[in-house]
Amino acid sequence: AYTDRGRKRAKNAKKSFSPRFSGFYPFCEHSPELVAIREGRGIGAECHFIDLPFVDQLVTDASWLEIEDKWITFSLLQEAHLSNSDYVGKLAEKTGCRDHDELWDHLFEVNHRHVDTETFIANLAAYCFMARLDYDDELLAFDGTLPRERNMAANIAAALKNKRITQKTDVLVVTGGFHTAGLLKMLEKPPKKPQHVKTARDEAEAFLIRYSFSQLDALNGYASG
Repeated sequence: AYTDRGRKRAKNAKKSFSPRFSGFYPFCEHSPELVAIREGRGIGAECHFIDLPFVDQLVTDASWLEIEDKWITFSLLQEAHLSNSDYVGKLAEKTGCRDHDELWDHLFEVNHRHVDTETFIANLAAYCFMARLDYDDELLAFDGTLPRERNMAANIAAALKNKRITQKTDVLVVTGGFHTAGLLKMLEKPPKKPQHVKTARDEAEAFLIRYSFSQLDALNGYASG
């Protein structure tokens, strides 16, 4: 996904350069989103993406506003909130782990086959909930997290109101654990679906491209598996 929103305005500007931003949504065989889509299609379920579109994320994330004269390419799977959490840092220190990646392996990867599903989910939910307590709404609004979650919550609420849905258990939501901790509270009073940024076709577009695992690993490191 990319956007080149300032290109037209740059034609009349003193500087010919216009910032361009591109983002990758990589799907590996083990990506939770891809697994969910395949399983959903297999049982005839409707599948929808619920996150805020890439262009809208650039507008709502204030950290991008000061970027000029740079070509920005990044992965949207970074786990900055967990890696910078004081709670996660202290827990890693207490368990003798070097960082949040090693802590994740220690808590959730090494022995997952020996833990029942309900316990595993409960432990993971607690881990993400505690990490989220390090961040107030002002910070989460500044970095675009809350606008993204409002869009997610609005889409989930719309799905629950679908006349073909007979009970809440007919809807499966797949999100990162950090978002899940926020969405549960937000869904108590679902927000309205936000107005999306309007762009011309030549200003923003998404493409399906082939991407090797080695390229993904080099770009993204450990984030999201």
